[in-house]
Amino acid sequence: MQFVLRYSANNAGTIGLYVNSQPRRTLPVAATGGSGVFRDLLVHAAIPDGASVRFQFDAGDAPVNSDSILFRGYEDSDHDGLPDDWERWRFGTLYYGPNDDPDGDGSSNYAEFVADTNPLDRTSALRISNLAINSGVATISFQPPANRTWFFQQSADLKNWTFLPGAVEMNALSATVPLSNLPTANGFLRLHVP
Repeated sequence: MQFVLRYSANNAGTIGLYVNSQPRRTLPVAATGGSGVFRDLLVHAAIPDGASVRFQFDAGDAPVNSDSILFRGYEDSDHDGLPDDWERWRFGTLYYGPNDDPDGDGSSNYAEFVADTNPLDRTSALRISNLAINSGVATISFQPPANRTWFFQQSADLKNWTFLPGAVEMNALSATVPLSNLPTANGFLRLHVP
């Protein structure tokens, strides 16, 4: 299922998504520039039929004013986690599964669905093309997904991830983003598309 959360927030941060009272995932939110300025966050999440969904502000989460939530259910007759209409649009069939990689670019069909890239074009994939670190500033270059909000996360152990401040949404062939004030001397970064 997809849903669009339309919100405003004075500061970047996170909110919790709960399904049937169980924490499902943490959603990053970007500062929108003040009260009355709204932003849409598109989220892909596996939500079972009949499940209850709620957003919860946990300790350290950013206060968010929600304007609306639009749930977009989709048919998934082969129960593979990919919407049938997306599979028919991209492949003309329901033959391929979520872990398949028909273009051999290293991104699964599910990853290509979430990032809005073309699963039949090996040049259309969400990947970091360059990483440089100089004086505590990491500069990352990549091809951003069109019309999507994306965030960087960091981890010291590849298990616990925190969102770095700031979210970016742009329509460009490439992006270069400097990340400063990285708290760990030895750590990991990843690009997150909700």
